[in-house]
Amino acid sequence: HKTDQRVYEIPHCAMCQLMRNALQWDVRLPSVCLGPDRLRTTWRKLKRTPDGLLAQLERKGWCVNNALTSMRNGTRELGSLVHGLDPSERAVVEHVLCRVKALEADDYKRVFPRPDKIKALLREPFATQIATAVVSGNWDELEAKGVLDEQQDRGWELKWPCAIMRSGSRDLLELTQECDPTSACMVEGILEKVLELEGPGGPWLCAVCDFRCDHADRTSCEMCGAMRGGGGASGNTAAAAEATPAAAPPAAPAPAPTAAPAAAPAPAPAAAPTMPPRP
Repeated sequence: HKTDQRVYEIPHCAMCQLMRNALQWDVRLPSVCLGPDRLRTTWRKLKRTPDGLLAQLERKGWCVNNALTSMRNGTRELGSLVHGLDPSERAVVEHVLCRVKALEADDYKRVFPRPDKIKALLREPFATQIATAVVSGNWDELEAKGVLDEQQDRGWELKWPCAIMRSGSRDLLELTQECDPTSACMVEGILEKVLELEGPGGPWLCAVCDFRCDHADRTSCEMCGAMRGGGGASGNTAAAAEATPAAAPPAAPAPAPTAAPAAAPAPAPAAAPTMPPRP
């Protein structure tokens, strides 16, 4: 992680801590420190529970709670973050800050770090199966195979995020609010696959009626008329508004028949025959 560019040297104690708990310092803590809107549930567990990660670190002598809280709230100035910390604590806080800044400057705009383990898992068939089921709507087949149940048993919190994704949400922060950080990395990778399938060159799933639209050049759903990327009544209204001008040209002749009722002296004679039957 570019240790040669660090401000502070990394003492042996800090190096051991970073290497033995790489997932913690490279993924979990940077993920929650990116901002106050990230992984709220995870942050509450880390911060408030007696067995949370921050409490465990405090008990082991790593007084980094305040520094990480400030980082989550937006502080990026190293000097203020490490004020009053010992050299080992300064080193691990700087490590997390470097990871956070790297994520914020990522050209791919990824929200969560992606270690090699996550990259390898995202290349496995189950990740593509989930993304395909989200886009195609073949959810029953995915559940019949037990794909999500199997991953849930392995500790990956994917069921709830994928259910929200299936309902039409593509907001990563919404999808990952209830996830642990490592599962959030997986959810982000699956979402990328979904967006790739729904992209300009691929099919897309209507957010209103779940119809799979295979014509990528269409901007509205072939089934319900909702606009691509839109949802609810607003999408249907926009589609209806778009359809109305198309129907307007045929409707132009319609005013001509309305002129015929204007020449309706015929109804008057029709009223005359009705009068004799009354007496």
